[in-house]
Amino acid sequence: MPRLSLLLGICLFSLLLPSPSSFAQSESSNAADSGLDAIVVTAGRREETLREVTGNITVLDSVTIERSTANDLGELMRQQGFQTYSAGAGGTSSLIYIRGIGDSSMASDATNYSTLILINGHRTANVDVSLIGLANVDRIEIIRGPAAVQYGTAALGGVINILTKRGDGPITGSLEIGTGTLLSNKEQFSLSGSNSGFDFAIGGVSSHQGDYRTGSGAIWKNTSVRRRSGLDADFGYGFQDNHRIAVHFNYNLMNDGYAPTSGMVNPNLTLRDFNIYDSYNYTATLSYVGATPDNSLSWALNYTKGRTERKAQYFADYNWPAFSTGFTAIDLEQIQAQITYDDLGLLSFTTGVDFSTHDPFSYSSWNAGPTVSSFKNYGVYALGKLRLFDNSLIVSFGGREDKFTMNSDIATHASTKFTPAFGIAYSPVDFLKIRANYAEGYSVPNSDQWLGNGDNFLPSPELKPQETETIEFGVDVAWNYIDASVTYFTTDYTNKFVEIDTGIPSPYSPYTYFRYSNIGKAKIAGFEFNFRADIGEALDGDYSLAPYVTMTWLTRRENKDPSAPFHPQHPDVLRNIPKFVFTYGVNFDYPEIHLATSINARYFGSNYAENYDTGLPWGSNIWETGGGFTVVDLSVSKRIWDFQDKGHLTLKLDVSNLLDHDYAYSLNYPMPGRAAQVGLAYDF
Repeated sequence: MPRLSLLLGICLFSLLLPSPSSFAQSESSNAADSGLDAIVVTAGRREETLREVTGNITVLDSVTIERSTANDLGELMRQQGFQTYSAGAGGTSSLIYIRGIGDSSMASDATNYSTLILINGHRTANVDVSLIGLANVDRIEIIRGPAAVQYGTAALGGVINILTKRGDGPITGSLEIGTGTLLSNKEQFSLSGSNSGFDFAIGGVSSHQGDYRTGSGAIWKNTSVRRRSGLDADFGYGFQDNHRIAVHFNYNLMNDGYAPTSGMVNPNLTLRDFNIYDSYNYTATLSYVGATPDNSLSWALNYTKGRTERKAQYFADYNWPAFSTGFTAIDLEQIQAQITYDDLGLLSFTTGVDFSTHDPFSYSSWNAGPTVSSFKNYGVYALGKLRLFDNSLIVSFGGREDKFTMNSDIATHASTKFTPAFGIAYSPVDFLKIRANYAEGYSVPNSDQWLGNGDNFLPSPELKPQETETIEFGVDVAWNYIDASVTYFTTDYTNKFVEIDTGIPSPYSPYTYFRYSNIGKAKIAGFEFNFRADIGEALDGDYSLAPYVTMTWLTRRENKDPSAPFHPQHPDVLRNIPKFVFTYGVNFDYPEIHLATSINARYFGSNYAENYDTGLPWGSNIWETGGGFTVVDLSVSKRIWDFQDKGHLTLKLDVSNLLDHDYAYSLNYPMPGRAAQVGLAYDF
């Protein structure tokens, strides 16, 4: 605490000081903004401009990521207006919703999760966004809406593609250390460069968090995380101008992540009721990309291998053993091959094949034994684009055929699925794009949902894939100092997965058995809105003052199957989905004195959720209204010394939950109150 107080004092004092004279050189803290001509790679699995994308896509650049107070992908997505479901206190596991489509159970794995997580366009075996660090991240591209035609199963609600840095030019790097409230600390580094065709970029981060204090002022025991670590490395060699081979490695680890098994108000449970998790995931990719001298024909070949592993120790005071263990693991392999023809004329065309295997394994000390299965997916896709009327009208189209097989020691399941997509984008003037898009998404049952897990879920061999059809219309504007977009979307669910309590007692726990089932239909519709304006640019100032707003407003969250087992108060409203989720804030940059500040507020609307912490017997839980809160974060950075050609030193201050609100994404699982961290970063 003395070290924290000293650093906070230095930070506040330094912000009042003028910069040394060597700071006079102006720099821009904003990434280059080319409006509708910005390059993206996720929507079409190749480089293209935003002007040619017919769906709604969001790009989080390196400046946005660096300024965020987030320590992982889950926190960053919350700050950017996306809904997350935290399945453990303190966010020891988090799942992402896009447009109200998501999962609230960690039983889901990467074969059927509703939001597909990619790293440089490759699948991972991980769905827990709290276990994905931000080391070495260049930008993140997010497809809002289904993308099955590009990526196959799991892209029901959308796609999050994490694009990592690549070395370019002389060697540069950074070192940063920080300390904060509740015994937290953080260390991170980066190093990158290129020479004689070789390039590399490496980034790593490590942090610790003690038991946290909630907004009500109470220290919540057993919410600490002993250590989170992340490493990302990319090594490449370019030759003959248009060819590159590369190896990429991403690794994330959590040691001793504590999570209470229920909230703070249940008188029947004590502080001994908690879980301890050790989790890690890695993804390694060997890739080759090439192109003809004029770039009209390009190709890519990739091999990816990954693993996600989660060990749990359970401590409880009730009927099951006081100490028990659980273990889950998923092994992933993927091969991708793709070729693209595009001479920037009338037609561009991309076709490719995907092959992936997911081999999940699970074990718990209280059930009958391990569950082992193997999931294989073969996919063939084609994506095309027509450019008409001097490229002012873009017509996109595509189709994909997938074959799935799931094998286990007790059963085999096989199915096929075809998904189409098409869209139109029209730019009557350079700063305006009008678009419409149709896309389908689906996710197949995973092994737990189809086979059961021997613990508290029974098999559901009749379970069908859940499917969505989405139609959207939108307008994008990039005019002078203003960037804005508005999108209306409507999504029809078919065979949505739900959990049903069978009422059959389980011999392994105080729970009754559950099983998965398909409800007939559901519908989600609403608006997405994004706005950013730079007042400093508008006034021709030597500073940037940029307010922004991002919002998702769901006008419909409708369960259309009256027999579905939803809460009795509002059986026609889908659970765990708020009507409003939005963020707003302002970024301020004064390059002359190297000062950058950002304040971010996020509102999470009310929703209907199940209260597991009423003190009533198992199976007697009630439904309540959760959400309806705003959380504010503050980030400040100030360069305090320049070592000429040897680098510079920057002081950083991050404050999370600035107003110290008491809030929870899951009922009775309160999140941390106000927390501050101050750090020093040396860049060279």
